[in-house]
Amino acid sequence: EETLTVLGPYSDWNRGYFAELVEILDADADKAPAVIGVDVVFSGTNDSESDLSLVNAASEYDNIVLASTLTIDDYVYRKGNGEYALGSYVSTEGKPFDKLAEVADYGFTNAIYDNDGYVRKAYTHFTSQKDNISYKSFAYAVSQKLGTTSEFPSVIEIAYTGNVGDFEKISMSDVLNGTVPPSHFADSVVLVG
Repeated sequence: EETLTVLGPYSDWNRGYFAELVEILDADADKAPAVIGVDVVFSGTNDSESDLSLVNAASEYDNIVLASTLTIDDYVYRKGNGEYALGSYVSTEGKPFDKLAEVADYGFTNAIYDNDGYVRKAYTHFTSQKDNISYKSFAYAVSQKLGTTSEFPSVIEIAYTGNVGDFEKISMSDVLNGTVPPSHFADSVVLVG
């Protein structure tokens, strides 16, 4: 809310704010975050100066993970034994615009909702059955930046731990205006969204 008050409605932001945030956080390599995960889908571009500044920031620093989305559809197919089965595939991927996708890692942010509306499971990856293409989740892409090499099942139970307030929340505007120094985030995982 504080950042929205300072920068205005999110729909009016340009991507230069995110580029500036990355530049500030990564300015000192010895005190930079381990990962900066930006849970925003930067689709479409007009090659504006702010879009290009985001591309430049993402290409300069290797600790950035961006968000994408998948449209997952079902289809019926016939197995080798003649039986019919239900499969799933990715019909569209909402990913960062091309120049940005070429220089930054990204992962999908689709949630798995149970029938009661709660999220208890998460994707680590999703393999489209029609074309056998595998997509990694945003969380898994972040963990890979931290050095995770383990293979996980495609869906995992979320181990909710901790209490409300256990994760520190800092307003993006406080970083942009210098109220919170970038050294505060040294070796941490910064999630922006």
